[in-house]
Amino acid sequence: MTEVPEIYALRRNHDDIVGAMSHDLDYFKRMFVQAGFIRSPNASDIMGLLGVPASEKAGQLLESLLTQISESTPQETRQQKFHKFVQMLMREASTEDLGNRILHSYENPETAPVWKRHATRICGSHTLYWTIGVGIAAIAIGIYFTRISQENRQAERRCAKLHSENMNTCLELGENFGVKQEVLDTYRDSGKMPEEVCLELLDMWQKAGQVSSQDIESLSMAGILGIQKELAAKEMKADIR
Repeated sequence: MTEVPEIYALRRNHDDIVGAMSHDLDYFKRMFVQAGFIRSPNASDIMGLLGVPASEKAGQLLESLLTQISESTPQETRQQKFHKFVQMLMREASTEDLGNRILHSYENPETAPVWKRHATRICGSHTLYWTIGVGIAAIAIGIYFTRISQENRQAERRCAKLHSENMNTCLELGENFGVKQEVLDTYRDSGKMPEEVCLELLDMWQKAGQVSSQDIESLSMAGILGIQKELAAKEMKADIR
């Protein structure tokens, strides 16, 4: 993390330390963050602690802290010393006042934890997670229905091709097995045949080896031969067996 030389210069002048805590707390806090003192999960708590009322005692404590560190001080050592400084500040502030200041640091958008500020800025801290969840769900549902739609279109094209290729075969079978001419003419014109005729023809059609059981089921389920889905699903299993 970037080092800020100004924080080390503060140790030279006791009045500057007290003044920084009294009149420019935001700048003072930023220097601590940039200098690498605040990197723990409880950083927001520590930020709140830095808001305790400035006093000569607090300035002396800080001056003592700054005399024990330098730019070459290891990060872990800095954190240990800073936490000790915070503990000493806590003794200087009343429990009630300190609690109120910490609470205020969470509620104030300027001093709240970084993740909370960004979440609130986007769409509210709690709503953010709902937005992400709903977005993922919407994408998954969209992919699912797109796939189903593609499969349906492929099945329709397959059935239409089968119907076109095998219409003449079906008409020929109908003639050979005594289907009335008007029924065959209607089938030729409309592409559909009455259910009772279709069910009979489908069995003959398959036995004649013209198409597979899978193709016949596809045709019947798609309603191309005029068979309702419910009837086809029920009757086809028995007929194809």
